[in-house]
Amino acid sequence: MPHPLRPLAAALCAAALAAPGCDLLTPPDKGTFNLMNDTEATLTILVSENEQCVIGLHSDVPTHTWRNYDIEKRAEGAWLCIQGGKHKVADGKSYRFGPSGLQESEAP
Repeated sequence: MPHPLRPLAAALCAAALAAPGCDLLTPPDKGTFNLMNDTEATLTILVSENEQCVIGLHSDVPTHTWRNYDIEKRAEGAWLCIQGGKHKVADGKSYRFGPSGLQESEAP
């Protein structure tokens, strides 16, 4: 006789497999942007909701690596704080940080 929770387990497994493509799980007001560290050193950044660059997501980006970051409020964008500089970033955009600073670029 099958275990009584087997149908539930099967349904949860199916839901987990379908989740990455399910738009219902992504809040409509959130966004994302991509960042490439195009320098020879690990880059320490802060992604913040405001230009004060005090509170937000602290992250390290290894050299020559792309990373994807969330934007809490898609319509407002976010502030990317790097090495004392403050840069406004937008949903769906990709950026490279290199010797000449932050520049918009092609997606990875």
